[in-house]
Amino acid sequence: AIQWASTQNNLGGALQSQGERTAGADGAALLAKAVEAYGRALEVYTKADLPQDWAMTQNNLGNALQRHGVHI
Repeated sequence: AIQWASTQNNLGGALQSQGERTAGADGAALLAKAVEAYGRALEVYTKADLPQDWAMTQNNLGNALQRHGVHI
């Protein structure tokens, strides 16, 4: 499960990077997918069990949400 969460976090990062470089609705859609991937990672990365991974993913999620807000 932890490796799956790591993969989701990495997928979120890749989608976020691509979304930031893609204009318009397509970029916003990629950023929304990044938000979803970070959310899936947070199903495993809990504050109680994996606080460092949880904090890192929360930070990534916040960045993706901010970029999504700028993009739409």
